[in-house]
Amino acid sequence: VTIVFMEVPTGLIADKFGRKTSMALGYLASALGIIFFTLAPSVIALYVMRFLQSTGSALVSGANEALLFEAANEANLNYKKESSKLNSNSIIGLCIAGIIAGIIYQIFGSSSFIPLLVLSALVQLLAFFYSLMIKEGRKKAKNPIVEEELKAFEILSSTVKMIKNNKIIFALTVFGMLTACNEYFLYQTYAPHFKSIGVSDLWVGISLSIGLLFNFVITRNVWRIEKYLTVEKALVAIKILAILGYLGLALVTKNTFLVIILISSVGV
Repeated sequence: VTIVFMEVPTGLIADKFGRKTSMALGYLASALGIIFFTLAPSVIALYVMRFLQSTGSALVSGANEALLFEAANEANLNYKKESSKLNSNSIIGLCIAGIIAGIIYQIFGSSSFIPLLVLSALVQLLAFFYSLMIKEGRKKAKNPIVEEELKAFEILSSTVKMIKNNKIIFALTVFGMLTACNEYFLYQTYAPHFKSIGVSDLWVGISLSIGLLFNFVITRNVWRIEKYLTVEKALVAIKILAILGYLGLALVTKNTFLVIILISSVGV
């Protein structure tokens, strides 16, 4: 909810003070949230942390894409290809973080929580300082971030209007919401499901990271798919594979096959 309602206000910051400033503030907000929760752990502090992290996510969102789009144009690079690289880098980061956290937790147990939180805050602070070093072009963008976000909010304000005037945006919005539900159902249930049928703790943790590694390779090259399929056909093909993966996780009982199916599902 915070991410949705902070998109336009944070877009104003990016337009007024620059994209790199918006990105830097986003990473700083996330770091401060983690530090606050680490120093005063409580349910209220958890909400404060998530609010700051969500606001930080909104500050980064749009600003990083705008920077990439401008840089790609200036360097005569394929934006879709560079965007695939950007998204895949995020995935490989998540993969590496999962492996590191899993190993540390395996060795040190619950005493590893605070050091891992501190490490997360330090990584965010590093991103904050790195963002400040970006050389942003002085040329004013043709379509400011906030202008684009206000258009999106105007469309989203009325479901009937959206269906009537822009069926593609409506379809992609619904598709995104449904896909996100699928992923969170998977992430919240696979670990207890695996443990209940005797899959070892090591594979409960490492299979997700391997799946993310698989997903990294696919995302890195996803821009190539338009050479062979339209967007509609590509979405259908991806979701059919995902459906088969979810059904496999529900019906298969062999440990080895379950791990393979999970890796494939996360990859897709």
